[in-house]
This record gives sequence, C-alpha cells and structure tokens, in this order.
Amino acid sequence: MASAGSKRGRSAWEDCEDISELKQHVAKQQDQIEKLRKEKAELSKAVKAAEGQASEESPEELNAQASKIRKSLSSNINAQMVYRNKSNKSRVAADVPNLTLAQAKAVLGQQLVCKASNGAKKLEVKADSDDLCTVFPNGFSKSLRYGATLELVDGIKFSYDKTTSILKLSGTYSMSK
Repeated sequence: MASAGSKRGRSAWEDCEDISELKQHVAKQQDQIEKLRKEKAELSKAVKAAEGQASEESPEELNAQASKIRKSLSSNINAQMVYRNKSNKSRVAADVPNLTLAQAKAVLGQQLVCKASNGAKKLEVKADSDDLCTVFPNGFSKSLRYGATLELVDGIKFSYDKTTSILKLSGTYSMSK
C-alpha cells in the first residue's frame, strides 16, 4: 500500500520534513500571539492608569469648580422664576453637561450625596429646603414688590446620568405673600 506522499510523487521523508516545518511555524506564530497579548494587557493597564490620573483632581480644585457651578445654577434657576398671573406652580430646570462623577458629587455636597440613591446608571436625590440652604447658601428665591416672593415649593430633584455625564435639576416654584 502506497502512502499519501508517494501518490504525489514525494517520499514519506519529505512529508515529515514539511510537517516539522509547519509545527515550527505554528510554534513561532503562537509565541508571537502570546507576546502581542502581553503587550495588549500592558497597554490597557497603562491607559487605565492614565485615565485615572487625568480624572483625579485635588479636593481644592473640585471645591472651586463646584462653587462656580453652584453659583451658575443658582442664577440660572432664579432667572427662570418669573411672576405669572396665576396661582399655579411653575417648573424650573437646568442641565450641567460634561461633569465627572466626582464633580457631580462635589456640586451636591456630602450631605446630599449621603442621601442619594446611587445606581449603576444614575445618582439621584430629592433635596428639601433645609438641604438646599446648606448646599446653596444664596438659596433659590426671588423678591417681588409688595412683599411677595417666588420660592421653590418642594425642593429640587438632582439627577446625574453616569452614561451621558449630565447633571439635571428640576423643581417647582410658586408665589407666596
């Protein structure tokens, strides 16, 4: 009975040499694949470390940014509070885009962060008037003539979406005499 190699006009010895060459080639390819996997793992570690260093900000910087954002939010919401010739409640809302989770927590302050529900995708908290006085010392109110004021009714709901990096505020206000 003839071997497969002899059918093609080659000897069994030449087939063995081809097989050993193929084994050597496969071994070299596997070594190269292993080197590339190690290099990929090292690069991914380096990227994660670089992202961590870039996102780490000092507490002073976070507090300074949070103070500026709070001031902006306060003026934004107060600007939305206008007199309406009806006794109904009116809504106010504001969005702050491009915040990291650390920045959003700094804006909310420690007291609100402790009360917040921290899910996989959202950080949400409903702040009542007492909470707002500690986080926003200037408050959210607007004086009208004859002693009337526009004030928030039920506080403000803060919602930070971790996927879009947007902090949203919403609430209602009404006139009080």
